[in-house]
Amino acid sequence: MPNGFVSEVQLGQLSKDVHFFPFELPGNKKFLASYRSFSKVARKIKEIQPDVIHVQGSAHPYFWLFHNRFKRIPIVDTIHDAEPHPGFENFFQSFMRRKGIKNARKWFIHGQSLKELYASLHPSISKKDIMVIPKGHYRIFMNYANGNQKEETETILFFGNITKYKGIHVLLEASKKVISAFPEVKFVIAGKIREKDADAIDVSHLKDNKNFELMTYRVSEAEVAALYKRATMIVLPYIEASQSGVLSIALGVGKPIIATRVGALPELIEDHVNGILIEPNESEELADAMIELLSDPELRGELAKNAYNYADRELSWSVVADKTLEVYTELIN
Repeated sequence: MPNGFVSEVQLGQLSKDVHFFPFELPGNKKFLASYRSFSKVARKIKEIQPDVIHVQGSAHPYFWLFHNRFKRIPIVDTIHDAEPHPGFENFFQSFMRRKGIKNARKWFIHGQSLKELYASLHPSISKKDIMVIPKGHYRIFMNYANGNQKEETETILFFGNITKYKGIHVLLEASKKVISAFPEVKFVIAGKIREKDADAIDVSHLKDNKNFELMTYRVSEAEVAALYKRATMIVLPYIEASQSGVLSIALGVGKPIIATRVGALPELIEDHVNGILIEPNESEELADAMIELLSDPELRGELAKNAYNYADRELSWSVVADKTLEVYTELIN
């Protein structure tokens, strides 16, 4: 993986059986430097002679320049988004996707609905080669938590990129009704504003609003743990989605969740069992769901317990590992 993509804290969690090879990632437009860097990656792959190469998101464009050097090694491609999120499509993503479709042997995707969509978009791929592998829970974030941090009773967390498809504008509209009912409620908005994102939402006007707390930067592992421990609930008011790491953390740590019926999110949430499902772009419905949870600690407790148990049962990393190993074994044999 590229230098800087894995923090020192995360590296400390790796088993001694995992060999980490960092490399420089100069940037897509720095052709010569990128070519040299991925030439080293290709040499390392040839040196290792792996049984399987598993890439994420159809790999990096420069990876495919060296594919002929290890063409006989089967490739597994984890597809995080069946189709690009609005505003995230570009030439390099399109190039990687075409290469992955042409050269991978198996594809992992995190939901049955996403498999159906991906298969319909790419009919050249046999459906039997697209494997639904769950996105494991991220309870590991609690390893970074401060033991003294307590859950707050009126704190609503929005976590992730602050952009239109995440529905942050819907949350801001819904917040008016919630603040009217609970004047002391706190909305914590934590996530990056991508400089090149034309759909980024400006939240700077909320800086001095007592009902809002802004953390518009890439938060550390310890900050993520603290945010989730503080939160009364997690809201995902997305108007478009595939699956969600934010949801994987919330389920893993056992938090009440409000999410929209988009992408594969409804495959993980049963309404009023381990979360609350609402329609996208419905600020009134979102406000009512937040007020319902703020008003009912018993319901919050039930949803939290069921979320935690669901993550143990369906999203454990042993489940992910078993399903993954089954595919690797098939490719090797």
